[in-house]
Amino acid sequence: MKLPYFITEHGIHSWSEKGLWKRPLVKAWYKSTLPEGTTIIAISPKVKRDLVDQGIDSSSIVVISNGIDTGEFTISSSQRPHRLNIALVGSLIARKKPLFAVNVFNEIYKQHNNARLLVAGVGPLQGKMESLVTKLQIDSRVEFIGHTNTRELFSDSDLLLHTADDEPFGLVVAEAMASGVPVIARAGGGADALLPPGPYCSAVDSNVPTIWAKSAAQVLEASAQDLDIAAMKLRGHVVSSFDVSKTSNQYLQLYQGVKA
Repeated sequence: MKLPYFITEHGIHSWSEKGLWKRPLVKAWYKSTLPEGTTIIAISPKVKRDLVDQGIDSSSIVVISNGIDTGEFTISSSQRPHRLNIALVGSLIARKKPLFAVNVFNEIYKQHNNARLLVAGVGPLQGKMESLVTKLQIDSRVEFIGHTNTRELFSDSDLLLHTADDEPFGLVVAEAMASGVPVIARAGGGADALLPPGPYCSAVDSNVPTIWAKSAAQVLEASAQDLDIAAMKLRGHVVSSFDVSKTSNQYLQLYQGVKA
């Protein structure tokens, strides 16, 4: 009897990080090691698109999004206009575009001088970020806080700036919205499937910092009342679509559907 075989694919961005000469080898190895009849579980529509682009049969791929425990996150009432805290969460590596995020924040700060950037993460680009912050003379408005509890971070944040390129899913995007925090993310990544329609979450298809800042202004200049209403809608969206209970049930249904 042939046993069913499942793998969960979290993204193929690592293929491109192996170096140009290694990419074809990694691709060939990946495809050759898939047993016949394998079901690949992609964590987002983007991951499925990437796999299909690499020659994987789309009929062998199902999409089950990552999930979060939404009970771990709560909405904090808006504290504006006393402060505008903008969160940047993730490893400080090239794919996350942290230097671009600093430039975006600099444009935001020009229009909102009570804004502050909270950088939650560590990585090899932190030194370059610190140098850029000094060059732009925004040292007093940027705080490097390292690894931190995102629940606590988002309880004190007004906006998540998610500049990562080629992001397979974006758990921090879901966590932010579960906390009622609006999100500005890069278009074309996994975050596209997370963001609900509306004025307080945007997928920006641009590498121009001023365009990102313009999208951020929609959030930063909104009234506290409007943002409190939006926060409830954002949290409701995540609870209904990305709570771990929902994604767990999808996995169970997939496994239960396997015929012996």
